[in-house]
Amino acid sequence: MAVATLLAVIGALLLAVFHDDIQTLCHHPKIEVNVAQDLIEPAHGKYYRGTVKNIGDRRAKRCRVKLLRVEGQNYETQQINFYLAWQGRTWDFLTLYPDEFWIFDIGTRDPADNAPCPLRFSTYSGTNDVARELVPRELSYRLILAVYGDNIPSIPHTVSLTIGAAANDIQILPGP
Repeated sequence: MAVATLLAVIGALLLAVFHDDIQTLCHHPKIEVNVAQDLIEPAHGKYYRGTVKNIGDRRAKRCRVKLLRVEGQNYETQQINFYLAWQGRTWDFLTLYPDEFWIFDIGTRDPADNAPCPLRFSTYSGTNDVARELVPRELSYRLILAVYGDNIPSIPHTVSLTIGAAANDIQILPGP
């Protein structure tokens, strides 16, 4: 009887200590990234945005989106490695609960510019804006993004786009 009681106490202690680890094995967040033509907002210049959604069954803690690099034909690959702001220029870590999504800003194009209009990335590091832009050349580019969080694996996501000279001349292409 004493052995059974001792084993029950040890089992209860182990369960209390490793409860989160055990739950993580059975339930976990799963992140889905979407960047599509219908996420373009014409207000205050042209905003180009994407969404991050938790399609898993557990919250994703302390999430941020990072622009890792930009690739393109006849274009030197740039390693960027800066975070993208959440909609409304929010730079905080965000928790994504199951079935919840957040919008992130990729960048803007100012239609008031008469010259070829660059795509200005909404990148930051720490508490500072980081000025990065992509000058239109009527070429296709690939943006490599990753979502980071405390309890999710960081998996790169590719966004393909073609940028023309005018602010409203950008096409987000399906697939990598």
